[in-house]
Amino acid sequence: DIIIDSNKAFNVLEPEIQNVACSGGNTGAIKITAQNFDTTNGFQYSINGGTWKTSTVSPVTEGGLIAGTYTVDVRSDATGTCTKSFRKTIGSGTPVTVTASVTAPLTCTLKATITAVADGGTGPYKYELRGADGVAVLVAFQDLATFPNILKGSYTVVAQDINGCPSGASTVVVVDDPIPPTASLA
Repeated sequence: DIIIDSNKAFNVLEPEIQNVACSGGNTGAIKITAQNFDTTNGFQYSINGGTWKTSTVSPVTEGGLIAGTYTVDVRSDATGTCTKSFRKTIGSGTPVTVTASVTAPLTCTLKATITAVADGGTGPYKYELRGADGVAVLVAFQDLATFPNILKGSYTVVAQDINGCPSGASTVVVVDDPIPPTASLA
């Protein structure tokens, strides 16, 4: 009989996950830490039944993953003398969304103000005022959700969360000419 001291046996710690930073992104990762393996021949691992990869160092990180559930198989050698399996879920935040509206209309004496509200992702948010096409940047990203001193025209707003994850452009916000005063003579 061969007896291996329990602190010298091949072991794999619970894999650590890194969630996807932006919804729909591929920045997720799984970190695999093996202990007591042959550093010359390495240990092997496979993600979701894919090709076995050999690593002679630990820990090893498998990146570029999208949100989802993954099966992580780790074995001490190519023959699978000792194998461990784990099921890990990589999460993803909710998509960043933004709405915008005119909160102070254009008047004969004052310019308009557009205010934006972001949701999803991870706050705090930054806001950028763009043209109606959603592309042309008029005011670069700022911490404030309000854009004062706006002239007549059509605008959109894009929000960005603390991870740099952007929203799509808001619906078009239209700043109209001021309504002229009316007077009646009695």
